[in-house]
Amino acid sequence: MILSTRYVVGTFLALMSCLLGAQPTQAQRQRDTKFEKGFLEKGKKIGIWEYYGHTLSGEKVVVQRYDYDHGRLLYFRPGADSRCHAEVSPGKWSYVSPDQPALFIGSDMALAEHTTKLVYPAAAISRNVQGKVVVAFVIDTLGRVSNHHLV
Repeated sequence: MILSTRYVVGTFLALMSCLLGAQPTQAQRQRDTKFEKGFLEKGKKIGIWEYYGHTLSGEKVVVQRYDYDHGRLLYFRPGADSRCHAEVSPGKWSYVSPDQPALFIGSDMALAEHTTKLVYPAAAISRNVQGKVVVAFVIDTLGRVSNHHLV
């Protein structure tokens, strides 16, 4: 049996790609949008994802890189200096500039998209109730959020 060089090379390249992990498995699907890029497996984000934003000049830039397999932020694009009210020692509060600000994983664009899905209560609409909702929460040194409540 004579195999064409094209077939042998194609098969070899496909085999090497699978062995080196360059190709996703059948259960994985790549998502690539204007604001994010990464792989999904059974609807769950896996591996390293990149999140994008745009500069004032319209340039697309990476604003976050997050490793979903290890649950950690690998990179964030520093923005304007942000100060927050933090407990610097038990019972002592001060405004500080953290090394890494509190971030919504997926960037501010993802947060904005998420908040558009919030539903305004029908009772508040019928009574023409408006106002600001303030939510307080604690972010520990490992980035875990707890003790969230309405202020």
